[in-house]
Amino acid sequence: MSIRQASSCRIPPRLVCATDTLALGASKYLQEQRIETLQLASVGNTPLIKFLHPEIVTVDPGYAEAGRQAASQLIEQINGRCDPRRIVIPSTLA
Repeated sequence: MSIRQASSCRIPPRLVCATDTLALGASKYLQEQRIETLQLASVGNTPLIKFLHPEIVTVDPGYAEAGRQAASQLIEQINGRCDPRRIVIPSTLA
């Protein structure tokens, strides 16, 4: 369902966007439509999101830590020091 379709229906209390970029676009549309009752949430925690729109709740999926862990494990495997292992990186509210 698009935001335009949702705006013609009952407005939900929250909208979760797959990325911060989508949340910024949704926020702009909601401002243009003067819809103030909808809380936005997004995934990504890009640096500008809290500066531009502190009201948007963001989830930091741990991309930086996942990259560090992947690189570390790859180096260990290349050097023959470890077998592949499962690593869980927790997400956090930002």
